[in-house]
Amino acid sequence: MACITATAQKVSMDFRQVKLAKVFDAITQQTGLTVAYSRPTVNPDKLVTVRADEEELAHVLDRLLAGMGVTYEISGKKVYLKAKAASEATHQSGKVKKISGVIVDEKGEPVIGASIAVKELLWERLQMLTENIP
Repeated sequence: MACITATAQKVSMDFRQVKLAKVFDAITQQTGLTVAYSRPTVNPDKLVTVRADEEELAHVLDRLLAGMGVTYEISGKKVYLKAKAASEATHQSGKVKKISGVIVDEKGEPVIGASIAVKELLWERLQMLTENIP
């Protein structure tokens, strides 16, 4: 029930090219909800423009986070920002890329347990459990 009440809160703001952190501060002042995030996932220095006039917080967050590969969850007195799951990010962008190959060390030996970062998935990692990537 707390989640429903929190997402139904209304906010008003009119910011042009301000840091994301300033928008988060305005959300906290108006709703009492603290915005929690980690820096690799969310860049608080990113410049954004957002306008809302007594608009539901959920709608403002949807617009604000669009295209950032970030989703949110409102629980208790916090708004948790987190990276979208790889499947959700791929589904939203509509792009599917097949990656295959073998990661090897300088001797040409397969590296078991190696991780690769896929730029389009914003810090999501594919964990290689065997020497081949399917």
